[in-house]
Amino acid sequence: MSIVTISEVQNSVTCSKEGTAEHVFNIKNITDGSFKIGAQIVSKSPTKDEWLTIEGVPSSNLDIDAITQISVKIAVPSDCKPDDYSYRLRIFDPKSPGERFSEGDAVYFTVPENQAAVEKPTKKCSWCIPAAVAAAVLVVAGITVWLLIPGKIVVPKLTGMTYGDAVVKIATSKLKFEDDKNRKVKQDNANINKVITQKPAAETEVEEGTAITLVIGIAKVKKGTKPKKIIPVLTKAQIRIINATSNIKVNRYIPKKINGSILYKTKSSKNKNINIRTQPK
Repeated sequence: MSIVTISEVQNSVTCSKEGTAEHVFNIKNITDGSFKIGAQIVSKSPTKDEWLTIEGVPSSNLDIDAITQISVKIAVPSDCKPDDYSYRLRIFDPKSPGERFSEGDAVYFTVPENQAAVEKPTKKCSWCIPAAVAAAVLVVAGITVWLLIPGKIVVPKLTGMTYGDAVVKIATSKLKFEDDKNRKVKQDNANINKVITQKPAAETEVEEGTAITLVIGIAKVKKGTKPKKIIPVLTKAQIRIINATSNIKVNRYIPKKINGSILYKTKSSKNKNINIRTQPK
């Protein structure tokens, strides 16, 4: 029996350089009586329960139609593999936990590639100073060589951009765009068709031609309903910019009017059958 609604304030978050982040959930009583609630994390590998801490569970009863907030603190170890992780929040009635409970949708957190590692303390030794000098020389030499190597790209910030703007930014930054690897997550209306997270993270330095994958916001749908396919919204000017790049080529248009917009069914030299909806400039 479902007892509450569970809505996340932000479906996907990115961990800081220290490996921390936070999700906040709104919990609403949908039963005809008040009761005390319990909360637990439901996760599966590779997410580990010890990374997640629940805070803010009220000690008093939750009244009819009342709303309370519960937060989940995320703290991953310094050696955590950069990736996307997920879990669910389960709310239950401690008196009947197996019968009266509700489980929320999966929420996500990203551990970026540039997460700072925690330095381990070193013991004092007689050869530390000479070794430090030698290491400094090697570091300077390494930096000099690194500065002379061509082809390095700083990944631009794409989060918050519309899908179309992000595609253009990737195409004009000498990076590779892999549309078939993008993931979709449910968001509120303000974040529909916008980039929620990206991989690699912004400001990361990568080789020219590195593939960029995105997490795109889509409208929330009822359980059991398949989400609609993401269609990038682009202007004609943006399409011309994309055509000027080497990794995305829009070379055949079959225009069709749909709700006042023109739907171009296109073909790409590297991405098969991309659908692009255009809007006026």
